[in-house]
Amino acid sequence: MFDRSSSSIKTAFFIRVLPLFFLTSVCFLIALANYELERAKKDHRNDLQKTTHHIAELLREPLWQLSERLYTEILSAALNRSEIVCVRLIQEANVSPPVERGECQNQYHDQESFSTEIYYDLGGKKAFLGSLIIQARVNNGWATIKRQLYILASLSVVLFILLAGATLAAFNSAILPPLRHISASLKQLQDTGQRQPVNWSSPDELGDLIRVYNGALRHQTIIEDKLEAAREEAEQALENLQHAQESLIQAEKMASLGSLVAGVAHEINTPLGNSLTITTTIGSSAERISTKVANQALTRHDLNTFISDISEASAILERNLQNAATLVRSFKQAAVDQTSEKQRNFNLKRLVEDVLYTLQPQIKRTGFTFQVEIDDDLWLTSYPGAIGQIITNCVYNSLRHGFQDRDHGIIRFATIDADTRHVVFTISDDGCGMSPDVLHHAFDPFFTTKFGQGGSGLGLNLVYNLTTTVLGGTVKIWSEENNGVTLSFTFPYTPHAEAKG
Repeated sequence: MFDRSSSSIKTAFFIRVLPLFFLTSVCFLIALANYELERAKKDHRNDLQKTTHHIAELLREPLWQLSERLYTEILSAALNRSEIVCVRLIQEANVSPPVERGECQNQYHDQESFSTEIYYDLGGKKAFLGSLIIQARVNNGWATIKRQLYILASLSVVLFILLAGATLAAFNSAILPPLRHISASLKQLQDTGQRQPVNWSSPDELGDLIRVYNGALRHQTIIEDKLEAAREEAEQALENLQHAQESLIQAEKMASLGSLVAGVAHEINTPLGNSLTITTTIGSSAERISTKVANQALTRHDLNTFISDISEASAILERNLQNAATLVRSFKQAAVDQTSEKQRNFNLKRLVEDVLYTLQPQIKRTGFTFQVEIDDDLWLTSYPGAIGQIITNCVYNSLRHGFQDRDHGIIRFATIDADTRHVVFTISDDGCGMSPDVLHHAFDPFFTTKFGQGGSGLGLNLVYNLTTTVLGGTVKIWSEENNGVTLSFTFPYTPHAEAKG
């Protein structure tokens, strides 16, 4: 693993560390070379300036004595210095034309001019005699300095190579062997699953690493044995829990249906009782009329009264029987839907109203009301039983939890335009709402705030499962304490066949 040149830790070490060291050395050499060159250049200029002053001192007496031969010889002698290419003497008040010696016509980029003025001392007063200008090459002698810098750079490179070799040797002998042992142990673990401790001992950090690694192997073996045992126990517990959950979900469905049956049965008793009372009254009235007819004591008033009573009783009887028939029809449809898993075409608003009609006995003579705000022409080809079960569970959840200690409230059903393939159906109440912690666990199975008080903790979990599996949609819940609860269901107008699986 570590021998591959493209991915070894040794290669990574040299790629990351040595280039940085090399660049640092190069930058240092460049800075040193620049400093040395600038210093040599400055010293050379100072030397040339001193030479200019020295020649000017030699020219003072010849110029004062007007000895042209002598100052000409001095100017010519100044050219003996190799870097001086031109000497120019300009006398005061144009006593004589400027005197030039050397190549004074052109000045090249490697040449600079140095000048000084010439004075003669007259007992405390200075007489200006002229100016001396020297043109010289300023890079003369740099080649020697450059050669010295090249030698220094070469020695630095040699030192760098020796340091790299020493580092490589130390790396190979002190770091790579224990890493190779760890790599071999890990490869054996990967290939065969066997944990082979590393046989290496050293008092340094790598020795500590190997000791920790060996300890981790032993600890991992112990942990895996415990995890295997725990996994088997968890699988068995999960299987038992799934069976229990299925039983409780079925019980939850049947409990909801049982509540509907009890409520509807109680509600039907009222119109049937009224109808029975009316039929008894009609029978008594008919018996009285029959007796009067037999005794030939029937009067027009008696007949008109009988006809009026019969008409009123017939209307009351028809109204009560119609209410009972409507209640039975709604209950029958809701019961069939909630116990059926068939897909059919239905009107969503009518379905909601049928389910709510069967739930009316639960809130009759209370301050709770239902508000349905659904388009009359909204048709779905879906599973009405699942939607009916969702509505029933949400209503019961609001009545049991959202309106606890309250005798009034509103449960609202509405749809929101989504797109051409999905419908957004919301159920909300203005109850006490949920705390953030309760809201976070709202859809968790067996989670209830009414533990030990008849709550199974499967109401909203069943709502979640029906929405996501049967209807092929999603459900979201929003709530704040004292601000009610809103459940938003998004599901397709026609679920895919596989969504129910």
